[in-house]
Amino acid sequence: MRQHHLKVKHLSILNQGDVLLLWPQIRRIVQAAAKSNTVSTYDLKCAAVREAILNGELAVYAFVDSSDKVHLAFGYRMVETGGQRGVELVFMGGKNLLKTVREFWPSIKEEFRYNGAKFVECYSNERLARIYKKLIGVDRQCVYMQGDL
Repeated sequence: MRQHHLKVKHLSILNQGDVLLLWPQIRRIVQAAAKSNTVSTYDLKCAAVREAILNGELAVYAFVDSSDKVHLAFGYRMVETGGQRGVELVFMGGKNLLKTVREFWPSIKEEFRYNGAKFVECYSNERLARIYKKLIGVDRQCVYMQGDL
């Protein structure tokens, strides 16, 4: 199997200044994520995501190269369900998403575990759900439905 090596300067959690500087690129990733499934189309709004990041309610991991180009970003928040602490992936996207996540997921998962997380959850369309099962170890899923009243 051929190894994929990224020309990424670093993987890190962005601070508020980084988010403001890189927001035009992150916004495009959020917009693409919002279009990936019908629930996110309604629930994932760029202005609300930006506000949640700047208020500290949502953290962003990003893979940024030496020219400050964002190759991948994902936003997450810590949640508690059934008495267990977990991570909700709110958005994820970028170039070479699968290769990038495959390369860095073990260290990201270790960071989440270090912070007390026992599970990860996310919305996904059916195509990506099959990939996420293998890629990030998601082994449970259900159908989430939403409709207007």
